[in-house]
Amino acid sequence: ADDYIKKPFSMKELLVRVKSVLNRTGALNAAETLKFEGLELSLKQRTCTIDGAPVQLTRKEFDLLAFLMDSPDRIFSRADILTAVWADDVYVIDRTIDVNINRLRKKLGRYGHHIETKLGYGYGFTTNH
Repeated sequence: ADDYIKKPFSMKELLVRVKSVLNRTGALNAAETLKFEGLELSLKQRTCTIDGAPVQLTRKEFDLLAFLMDSPDRIFSRADILTAVWADDVYVIDRTIDVNINRLRKKLGRYGHHIETKLGYGYGFTTNH
């Protein structure tokens, strides 16, 4: 067993958790890179580059960006993000997501504005801007 879900649960939560397990086991990573214009994430090497220049990301920043970029133009709730990115951590609060999003935006420079905030709901990676 890798995870469990308390009843009652939503189908959305189930799908996010299944995707998270598949990502961690490598079963879902058919694509080895995620790209948007000059922003590139190598899932195999766990590196991030902008126009070929390396961007230093923490493990959680990388996982968060990969999670958002893997489903562009979709907004995820904080609960979805916590489940997918911080599933193994014992205790994480919503504010942790906000802090990591702010740091990611700064590190991504001109691509930072593609991390969209949907007030009262959560975050996503948008290709429209």
